[in-house]
Amino acid sequence: DDRSLRLAPRSNARARISTALGSTREVRSGLALAVAFGYVEPGAVHGADATLDRVCAMLCRFLKPR
Repeated sequence: DDRSLRLAPRSNARARISTALGSTREVRSGLALAVAFGYVEPGAVHGADATLDRVCAMLCRFLKPR
């Protein structure tokens, strides 16, 4: 539950979210490389990349609330 992360100021939630963001970006880079080297077709990763883009946006909002 995301509320527990926001309500626990002494926890290391910010570090965990930052790690998750880095991992998400790493997966997106891996997908881009797979397409660039011809291992998969661009259309095959489009859905996954769109989902990962949404996950990155959510994680960024946790790290930089408005």
